[in-house]
Amino acid sequence: MKKISTQNSVDSLILGIQTVISSSRYSLSVDDEVLLRDCITALEEFKKLNDGKSKPNLELLIKVVELLSKFLIVGDSFQDLI
Repeated sequence: MKKISTQNSVDSLILGIQTVISSSRYSLSVDDEVLLRDCITALEEFKKLNDGKSKPNLELLIKVVELLSKFLIVGDSFQDLI
C-alpha cells in the first residue's frame, strides 16, 4: 500500500477547497468564501511549519477542522430550509 505524505494530503485539500471556491463562486456567500480562504491560509501556514521532522502543529489542524465544520454545518442547515 502506498503511503501518502502529509504534504501531498495538505496540497490535495488546498486544491479541493480552491476548486469549491472557483466552481461555486455564485452560490457561495461571502462568509462561506471567507471561511474557505481562511482554511487555505491555515493549511499553507501548516505546510511551512511542517518540515516532516517535527510533530505537526495540531493547533493549525484544529483551526482548519473548525473552519471546515462551520462551512459544512451552515451549508447543511441551509439545505434543510430549501
